[in-house]
Amino acid sequence: MKSKTRIRWMAFLLPLVILLIIYIAQHVYPFGDRCILHIDMYHQYAPFYAELQEKLKTLGSPLFSWNIGIGSDFLATYAYYLASPLNILLGLFPRENLIEAMTFFISIKIAVASLSMCLYLEHRMGKAHISLLIPSLFYAFSGFICAYYWDIMWLDAVALFPLIILGMEKLVKEGKCGLYILTLTLSIWSNYYISIMICIFLVIWFFLMLFELCPAGKRLRALGKMALSSVLSAGVSAVLILPEIAILGISGSGDNHFPTELSYYYNPLEGLSRGFFGLEVTTTEGKLPNIYCGVFVIILMLLFALNRKIGWKKKLSRLLLLVFLQLSFGTNLLEYLWHGCHFPEGLPARQSFIYVFVLLLVGTEAFFELAGQRSSDILIAGVASVSLTAVLWALVPEEVFPADKAVISVIFLGAYILLVLMYRGKKVATRALAMLLFLVVSVAEVSANFALTGFSTTGRGSYTSDIKATRTLITAQREEDPAFWRVEKYERMMKDENMLSAYPSASLFSSLINIDVADAYHSVGMEGGKNYYCYNGATPLFSAMLQVKYMLTDSPQDESPYKALLREEDGVYLYENTYSLPLGFLTDKDLEEKWNRADQSYVGAVNEFGRALGVEEDILQYGGEGEQKGDKTVVQATEDGLIFADMKNNDVSRVFVKRNDVETEYSKTTHHYFLELGYLHKGEKASVRGSNGETLELSWYRVDREALDRAFQKLNSCVLNVEEWKDTVVKGSINADRDGRLVLGIPKESGWTVEVDGKLKESETFMDSYIAIPIQVGYHEINLKYRTPWLPQGAGISAGCLTALVLWGITESRKRRNGKKRKDSNGAAAGGGDRPEPAGADDKGE
Repeated sequence: MKSKTRIRWMAFLLPLVILLIIYIAQHVYPFGDRCILHIDMYHQYAPFYAELQEKLKTLGSPLFSWNIGIGSDFLATYAYYLASPLNILLGLFPRENLIEAMTFFISIKIAVASLSMCLYLEHRMGKAHISLLIPSLFYAFSGFICAYYWDIMWLDAVALFPLIILGMEKLVKEGKCGLYILTLTLSIWSNYYISIMICIFLVIWFFLMLFELCPAGKRLRALGKMALSSVLSAGVSAVLILPEIAILGISGSGDNHFPTELSYYYNPLEGLSRGFFGLEVTTTEGKLPNIYCGVFVIILMLLFALNRKIGWKKKLSRLLLLVFLQLSFGTNLLEYLWHGCHFPEGLPARQSFIYVFVLLLVGTEAFFELAGQRSSDILIAGVASVSLTAVLWALVPEEVFPADKAVISVIFLGAYILLVLMYRGKKVATRALAMLLFLVVSVAEVSANFALTGFSTTGRGSYTSDIKATRTLITAQREEDPAFWRVEKYERMMKDENMLSAYPSASLFSSLINIDVADAYHSVGMEGGKNYYCYNGATPLFSAMLQVKYMLTDSPQDESPYKALLREEDGVYLYENTYSLPLGFLTDKDLEEKWNRADQSYVGAVNEFGRALGVEEDILQYGGEGEQKGDKTVVQATEDGLIFADMKNNDVSRVFVKRNDVETEYSKTTHHYFLELGYLHKGEKASVRGSNGETLELSWYRVDREALDRAFQKLNSCVLNVEEWKDTVVKGSINADRDGRLVLGIPKESGWTVEVDGKLKESETFMDSYIAIPIQVGYHEINLKYRTPWLPQGAGISAGCLTALVLWGITESRKRRNGKKRKDSNGAAAGGGDRPEPAGADDKGE
């Protein structure tokens, strides 16, 4: 038992040691000023974790958050991004160490993945052996982990996967379903999306194991237990899954269509080459799978095929499964099905960890059957693996399989072949040395591969520098102005930055965004798309309608008739916008009928809205075309005013606007939104340049202040007096001077219920996205409450399934106790008493 425990501890601790060494070498905080934030972990997950931490520390509502975009269902966000059981520990970490908490969680999950694989293989092979550390490390640092270690929300399911398979095999072989139910429930709870792929594979693997492990007379019973266990495991998570489905239904993620034509994304040889050392991982671009799991497995696969002790049925089933999984990466139809009837945008082959698992299982089976290999088999496998490397290098493009990576792979292959030959020696000392060298080479390979291909860092200081100062400014302003308002920021790091400092904004990047809000933004020149909406491009009137009362910037020079400087903290400046509306404002009943925005340009939509409000003049007055001067496009104001530009280039992703020696960066400009050039005095110039020196074509417009004032006053003439606003409640009153519609800066979603004067009122939409409440002239009390859609139904299903599991567990426990009593009773009747212990039993070791 001591040896088994040591191996398990090593399986858990070795990945942590490897990660610690990499963190130190890469200067990750506290060993330097770097952090592991990368891709979506940088842009989405850290802000969402900050919001969860804020909820835990302040005991905020788990149902809704005003800090996620212009208001979003928090339970759905939790279910999609934050449901890992480890995340409950976030409340114990200081706010300033949020990144370190996430780094700790990722490290633990990778270590658990290694331990989980070790436990599975220990059970599968029937013994605990130190060699199991090799496939355990290969699983924990596989190509999937190298590519997606930062996707912290996926790692729980990946770490649990080998234990789920272990639980399923125990169910098939022994009829015990406790481990299967526990681990599958945890997986579905922590991330339903990766669990979809796991469940698809479970169906395939179950039928393979049914015929491999289960006697014919018990197969029907095993099938029933498997089906019931799976349904109850999924049902326990219904309290999260049903609300998430409801919110996904109004997001851009719900728009996916079944493929009408069959296609394959890449040369199959390119897919095979992805198992070699040091290849650049595929993340945001491309379709090639991340399937690396050590080059040793290539040799072991060949030995598996050559081994005479392994039956042909097992060989055929394993190899056909691997071929199917490999085809699944490149076939559009199979990709669609594996990803839950959804085509992933970037981050391809998200089920590649399953392929890695099967590959490592096959390799381990081959390693444990080395006694059945002849020396000639090993030499054939060695020559074949090196030859395969050479052939793939010759046939696959250099950018996919570079020569230097092929050479290094061959070096590792040669080392493993020599060690296999050495390990088959008869001397115990030689075998022990070979096993030690196996571990050394494996650790060196996975460490180098992870550090070179997947691990990436960013500056911690630049990411966190403004958080404390911003929080101080917002807290101070909240004490002075307790009303409802939102804050935006020039040159934000990312769209979700506000959550890092816990303030409401008008921007969001999330798979759960309300797509109608994004469309509304985009229709008036703001940034809006499938999984984002952003304040970029907001003209003053639409900024006011979003309750953006304050602006953050790093410049003290942004004062103008449109904003006034209020306060400063450590180089962060807070401005107050001149134009800002309360959370609700009264509009005419027929405003949208009068607003001709269909098929309008952004400029036309803004100006037509002004006309619908009774303003004849254009709010955005055409100023002219930008003048080309070298790599810059220059705009010169003909009179004082706030200037916006409409850029016609659709292929320029980043531009810089320079005014008064202050340069502002606009990113993702391919999303096509207005560029704010700032307030220019007559004769003053602003220049715009592309990040790569592109020639920019743009038209510029000046805001007509008088027209804007009249439009604003029309909306501001009768507004909602907000008396109370909390996470799930808004209360206020309005004295309507006419019949009309009370428009709220809140997305129209099914979770909101509206009461007018204590009676339920059916709400409508404004711009097909915001809540609009029909009201009549006179005084009215308005009450809004939010309840997560489908939460009661989900909670009921979860409670029912949990109750069923408990009752089933009690029943099974009683059956086992009664069976044991009958067995003991029969044994006592037959033997007349207890059987004596074998001689010397107490002296035997493990």
